Amino acid sequence: MFKSIKVKLLVFVLILSLVPLLITNAYQLTSYTKDQNREISAHLRDISKGNAELINQWIDQKLILVDTIYKSHPNIGSLDRSAAIEALKTIKLQYPDIETVVLTDSEGKSISSEMQDINISDREYFKKAQKQQEVIVSDIITSKSTGNQVISFVKPLNNDKGEFKGTFMIVGNADALLKAVSEIKIGQTGYGYLINKETTVFLTHPTKEYIGKKHEEVNPDNVKLFKETIFTNHEGDIEYLAADNTKRLGYYHLIPAANWQLVVTGKASEILQGVNTTTKVIIDLIGVTSAIVAILSVILGNTFVKPIKRVTDLLIKTENLDLAEDDSFNEVYKHKDEIGIMARALRVTRKTMRELIEKIQQTSFTIEESTKGLSSTLGETTGSIEAVTRAMDEMAHGSGELARNTQVGAERLEALSNKIEDINNASSEMKGFIDVSKIAKDRGIEVVNKLQGVVVENEAVAARVGEKVFILDEKSEKISLITETIKSITSQINMLSLNAAIESARAGEAGRGFSVVANEIKKLAADTATSTVEIDNIIKEFKKIIEDTKAEMIIAKQVIGNTSAMSKITGEAFRSIDRSVENIIGKIDALAIDIVSMSKDKDNVIRTIDGISAVSEQSAATSEEISAAVEQQSANMVTISETAQQLYNIATELKDLIIKFKV
Repeated sequence: MFKSIKVKLLVFVLILSLVPLLITNAYQLTSYTKDQNREISAHLRDISKGNAELINQWIDQKLILVDTIYKSHPNIGSLDRSAAIEALKTIKLQYPDIETVVLTDSEGKSISSEMQDINISDREYFKKAQKQQEVIVSDIITSKSTGNQVISFVKPLNNDKGEFKGTFMIVGNADALLKAVSEIKIGQTGYGYLINKETTVFLTHPTKEYIGKKHEEVNPDNVKLFKETIFTNHEGDIEYLAADNTKRLGYYHLIPAANWQLVVTGKASEILQGVNTTTKVIIDLIGVTSAIVAILSVILGNTFVKPIKRVTDLLIKTENLDLAEDDSFNEVYKHKDEIGIMARALRVTRKTMRELIEKIQQTSFTIEESTKGLSSTLGETTGSIEAVTRAMDEMAHGSGELARNTQVGAERLEALSNKIEDINNASSEMKGFIDVSKIAKDRGIEVVNKLQGVVVENEAVAARVGEKVFILDEKSEKISLITETIKSITSQINMLSLNAAIESARAGEAGRGFSVVANEIKKLAADTATSTVEIDNIIKEFKKIIEDTKAEMIIAKQVIGNTSAMSKITGEAFRSIDRSVENIIGKIDALAIDIVSMSKDKDNVIRTIDGISAVSEQSAATSEEISAAVEQQSANMVTISETAQQLYNIATELKDLIIKFKV
């Protein structure tokens, strides 16, 4: 994903530094938030529970008061109307916080301490008193006579048979209860309110419009939430969105004496203000710390990555076959750490490769010059052999003519025995033919002498070519030594790469940079090994061509030796012809003087001419053999020339390969 070592190191340092910091701060923030939430929940619970207990205690006191008053006036229900009114007035005077005392019959007809006659049979608390046979606590209502907020405590009355016969009710002022609820504060704007758990009616609320209304009328969006919590459970936390669209937190607690719920609630932003502030401070600290760590990581990354990048640049130059010395890398050579050691080792490697390339370059130039000289010498040799071939063809043609003329002379001598009378004329013709033979003989001797000179020169050329071939063989051996040196250097580079990989593995994550460098060195070694193999293959082909050339030169030397031997034999034959012609001329001169003696010796003459014919035929055959041998020598020279051209091409290819290196 990340190609740059600098980016990788930066990411690594950031992760190494920030992850523990983030984990620690996240854990601390989570723990702090949980603790604060627990404390807030506990605080809300304490407020709700404490005030609920106070309210419940106040109601219990009123319930006890009802029983106490009724028990202190056991016959209140049996008094007549006038006496009942007096008793009710007496009770009101005894308890100033009681606004009125009411006595009803079973049908709801009532009399009060204020002597009011009203029917309360339609009142909810009267109906409940009929059914439950226990003291009933009404909702907080507004007194029509005084306008005060009051609560009715209704005690059902039974006869001796346990039948309902009416109620005894006191109506108490609720100001103390309302004051206790109004004094509940949560945060800056939080408050408490009472809600009837059974009827879901708001008994108190800072928003006056809500009082007396059912919860589903005021906040229909939270009906399900309140039904599953406040209207079902005794106590617990609650979080909801109020009718004014503010997020609120709260706690509710049951007032069992009246089956009411006291709910204390406040805005979440106010209740959690301390938590939110602390969270923001921690997040800001994390941001500042992250920025500082990032800056330090960049500085640290530059410190570590810069020398690695310089070594990488040096490796790239080596990969591009640029081995020239560059002083701009002197700074990285001075490092005392592993990067400096690696850089210095790479510099030594480049220096060694540079020296090897220079030596190979010089050798390739020498081979190229030698092949040029060899090609030139082979060209001259080929021309000389062609000239020898033409001379041998002419000599063979002259020998054929001599054989044919000699045959004609033999035939005429054969006829001499029948035409003795024409001996003088035949002798003249024979002399003419012998003169022609003498010219051909002289020409043959001249050609043979030239052939011998050419053969001697050919032997010298072959010797020089052999020397060149042996020099090339020695040079190829030196090149082989150079390739062995390159192979040794490649092995050292591989060993260096292996050591770097081992050190990288030991260093773990911190050694990934060394692993990259090790891979680059390994790649360089692989490229060097590949080039060495190519050079080695070229040298092997070069040596094979040299060995083939040596073999061809040995054959050529043998052919030249055979040519020299054959030329000597041809010279001897021509000298024999010369002697024979001289003898013939002497005999013809003697024939003119002594025709009789020639007649007697004609058989000897015929045999001598037959010998001349045989020698001429042998000379012609020998010339043809020499011509064929020379043609073979010419073909060999062509092969040697082609081999020299191939050697020149190889030297050129080697030079082109070496030129790629910049030293």
